[in-house]
Amino acid sequence: MIFQFSERELTVGDWKLVDLGLGQAAPGRFFVPKTGDEVIVTGTIREIAPIPRPGTVPYADHITAVHLVDLSSEREGVSAGEALMYIWGMRNHVLQQAAEFRAGDTITVELRPWADVANQYDGINRTELENEDLQLEEPTWGLVLN
Repeated sequence: MIFQFSERELTVGDWKLVDLGLGQAAPGRFFVPKTGDEVIVTGTIREIAPIPRPGTVPYADHITAVHLVDLSSEREGVSAGEALMYIWGMRNHVLQQAAEFRAGDTITVELRPWADVANQYDGINRTELENEDLQLEEPTWGLVLN
């Protein structure tokens, strides 16, 4: 799309000021622990991104995305929520426990904000979920406990 303006219109035109102030953010339904915090939750896997088979890709480590629903925890403010979680799918060419997960499985994980580990893990190959809307949610990093 191309827009064309005359120089006169840009410099002395009758331009209205438009208020671009931000309103209140909609309350998020996705749970993310506070910075520096770790929270143990149990949830049901709604979707898990594919994990490559060792030897079929040129890299040794892989991170996969998981959409968790029906979260519960002993911590207040977690119940019935959702979380977008990244976890190890493969390390040093060896599949991790996540490779056994399927939609509908219930798992217990320790979650921390992705921002706490992003510097360490951001450069590692990962697969995202098919639902592109979930990529707009703030992710967490998960460590499987069961």
